[in-house]
Amino acid sequence: MREGKVQIQASAINGPGVEGQALGEWDVIGWPWLIPPYRWAFEAKALTPVTLLRFDGKAILQECEHDPALGNALMKIFAGLMSERLRAARLRMMESWAPPGWA
Repeated sequence: MREGKVQIQASAINGPGVEGQALGEWDVIGWPWLIPPYRWAFEAKALTPVTLLRFDGKAILQECEHDPALGNALMKIFAGLMSERLRAARLRMMESWAPPGWA
């Protein structure tokens, strides 16, 4: 994302969704192009006007097939992003779902 702020949210079965990280300039919003079935699994809510950069995921994956070093480098970058988002989501869930006194 080049400009703006976006709130990542996970839908809930009942009730309001769980808010994830708020992302800002130059943060990566998603990577559904990287992992089958290539579908977005979250919601993104613009908190301010946003300017995004969009990439051709299919073309990037094809290039990674031809250049394994590129594919390895991208996978390391996105694995780190995924790990950070999962950690943040876990903390959010613990904060919002844990009753007082719950360990």
